Amino acid sequence: MRRGKSAGLIKTQIKSRRHYWGSRAKSWHLVRTPEEIRTFRKELSQSLRGVRGSIVELMSGPVSYHHNAFALDFSTEMLRRNPQFSKGKSIQFDLHSIHNRRLPFRDSSVGAFVIVNATQYLKKPSFVFSELRRYLSKGSKIVIIGSDARGATGKELNNLMSDDLVSILQRLGFEANCRSFNVFYSPKIRPLEHKAPYYKIEAKI
Repeated sequence: MRRGKSAGLIKTQIKSRRHYWGSRAKSWHLVRTPEEIRTFRKELSQSLRGVRGSIVELMSGPVSYHHNAFALDFSTEMLRRNPQFSKGKSIQFDLHSIHNRRLPFRDSSVGAFVIVNATQYLKKPSFVFSELRRYLSKGSKIVIIGSDARGATGKELNNLMSDDLVSILQRLGFEANCRSFNVFYSPKIRPLEHKAPYYKIEAKI
């Protein structure tokens, strides 16, 4: 009986998450500004230059930051709105299940995993990064863009800051470094705040 209740609870939680992120997909243009998207794409283009192998954007949402990347997300609604969907380069996958389900890539075949403003939603970040490592070839990397000044959505699963992420990646054998950059906003979008700090972590193996 207990096992049945546990399975039922898991199904309810998954359904709730799908509903939440499906709703968020419809208002994503209010979450990510054009300035942020342009700046993130510029930062990632520098980090991904010369990368060999597949580029995979994890927890991608409806935005793609690289023209040739695979978009991977838990939400079908998010993926349907992602431009990579029409190219046949979208993958529905829940990173919470990575402990018992493989990504659809061969070991050592991925050139880069990209995570933009989403590490706070990882349930077990250290375990997820250790699993991702198997898919990376020598010289490949994980690139993370985020902000240490976050606004709560109520769905965060951890409170990890950039220093925490660097420490985790280094313990897993990555050569990880972090630098900061700013996004500059139009006064029409943010009248009182014209720039916001973000960080970019590059972790190579």
